[in-house]
Amino acid sequence: MTQVTVAACRKKINLALVIDGSKGIGRKNFKRCLMFAKALIDSFKISRNQVRVGIVLYSSRVWKISRYQTRARALKAIESLRYS
Repeated sequence: MTQVTVAACRKKINLALVIDGSKGIGRKNFKRCLMFAKALIDSFKISRNQVRVGIVLYSSRVWKISRYQTRARALKAIESLRYS
């Protein structure tokens, strides 16, 4: 996989990630989605006054909706997501 480096975003935004954890995507692709989400989050300055992140994980139904105001918490949340 090719890795892309981007400059950090300095605009105030709300970023929502919807991650597919259903069996149809497969365990390997689920892990790839998590790697992409972590790389995406690393490109933003996450804080209460800059970029806020929301993460939705769904499989057969939406089961986790969370909001994060620090990069560390958002990354930790992504690492805790499990394939169903």
